[in-house]
Amino acid sequence: MPKKIAILFLSVAIYSGINIGVGSNLDVDGYDRKGYFLSPNSNCLIVDLSENTIYPKRLLKGESVCLSLSEANSFLASKNADLQFCEVIGECVCEYYYCDKIPVYITVNEYRVNAHIAKRGEEITLGVPFIFGSY
Repeated sequence: MPKKIAILFLSVAIYSGINIGVGSNLDVDGYDRKGYFLSPNSNCLIVDLSENTIYPKRLLKGESVCLSLSEANSFLASKNADLQFCEVIGECVCEYYYCDKIPVYITVNEYRVNAHIAKRGEEITLGVPFIFGSY
């Protein structure tokens, strides 16, 4: 009987390790991070991803953070991100990057994209793999 209980606890631990996420994947400190999750309707659920946030990994579709330009550039440099293309939408400049160090990507205009920067004046939003919602 103790072997069965030990196997059960080990199975639960392995399942949790594979399916449960904690905190943020965006490695920038000192900024509030948002996580974007699938939801039953067409909108995504947006939650704060603090260090203690626990969530189902398979439902997390993206993250974003509002930060300084120097922090955004530092993040992109640390990932060796390559600029794929840039577009201007009104007063907002959007830059789309790809790097091998971020495991997920989406395809935008036939480019692989896994880091998205939106600049509006001094406001900078960084999203991985893409900024969801408004920016």
